[in-house]
Amino acid sequence: MSDSWDGYCSLCATRDHGGEVRFGPLVAAADEDGLALTLCWPCYSFAVAALDVAARREVAVEAWPGLPERLAPPGAGGCDLCGQAASENATSVSATPSNPAGGRPTAAHYRSCPACLSWFQELLNDESLARMGRRGHAGEGQPPPGGRLQGFGVGLTFEDDEVVRQALAAMGHTYSTSSAREAPYAAGDPHALLFVAAGPTADAAAVLDAIPRADRGRTVVVARQGQAFAAMEALRRGGGDLLAAPLSRWQVAGTLHRLEDREAVAGRDPVTGLPVYRALARFGFPCQVLAVRPGPGVPSVDVFLSLRRFLRGYDRIGMNVDGTIPVHLYCEDAGVQRVVQRLGMLLGCSCAITVRERVAPLPTPSGGWPAPLRPGPRGWPEGTARSA
Repeated sequence: MSDSWDGYCSLCATRDHGGEVRFGPLVAAADEDGLALTLCWPCYSFAVAALDVAARREVAVEAWPGLPERLAPPGAGGCDLCGQAASENATSVSATPSNPAGGRPTAAHYRSCPACLSWFQELLNDESLARMGRRGHAGEGQPPPGGRLQGFGVGLTFEDDEVVRQALAAMGHTYSTSSAREAPYAAGDPHALLFVAAGPTADAAAVLDAIPRADRGRTVVVARQGQAFAAMEALRRGGGDLLAAPLSRWQVAGTLHRLEDREAVAGRDPVTGLPVYRALARFGFPCQVLAVRPGPGVPSVDVFLSLRRFLRGYDRIGMNVDGTIPVHLYCEDAGVQRVVQRLGMLLGCSCAITVRERVAPLPTPSGGWPAPLRPGPRGWPEGTARSA
């Protein structure tokens, strides 16, 4: 990691310094400090508020998606966030402000179980892309597609609707539901972005057929496992991207990034309709290219959907003409094999995973990388450049 990143907020890449959140073992060795995220005041306040809500449960928790269920009152050496019994896998989470005066958030310390730790890390990951989206960036210094977007949902579940609504609102965009009949009119707005279910509540292919071809690239197909055929039909008709339900804010933020980066798409696979991506380094990280080959009888789109839910929003997944699924990871070299192992556990022995290529990052510009070329927290206790 370049020294030029010293002093930047780990979530939004601003220069303001409000405090730090540190992860580490409950009993640290003398030379073991754990991982620390340096945060600006808004991001630090967000992190402390999330921990406080999880610990006290005195306010509505609907705004904090994925918060683990309260199992027991905190105490007795267990998790301070959900009350789970004491475990040797517990982690210390500490928040320390740079200056607690003036009514700003004070220091806090929590003992966290693995489930609550994972929730908190994913929450920060989602918020990172959202906050940098609000700064008017998407990708490498480019503005969001068309500026302020109007998102429309067609046939999504209530839960997925709410995820898209929250994600777009966090990035300064708006969202509303639509019907299959209204979708072609909504798609005519150059600032519109449609999220269309592959089924059973909507026929994504029929919706795409009713939309002028020039506007179909701003349509995102949302599919679940078992809807591979419906998803492929919609993608072959020009759908711009494919997301895996149930959705996450991380997926929504990632699709905006990919749709803006049109030059990265070399073409489309004629069978599945999935994009063929050029391997390009991004965010100051190398591009690690993996090839996933589905086993006999395993639909490639079902494998794609599993990968889309498992990987970060801005890691890219495409399709090769030889039937393999290329995965472009943006992480340091040390994390690649760990990602391969975890993907193997996810997909099972029916899928073969190989490391195909490494595309080196561009030299660091004079003065360091401008925000937000390194989105998200730069590493977690379990390894740097977390990708899976």
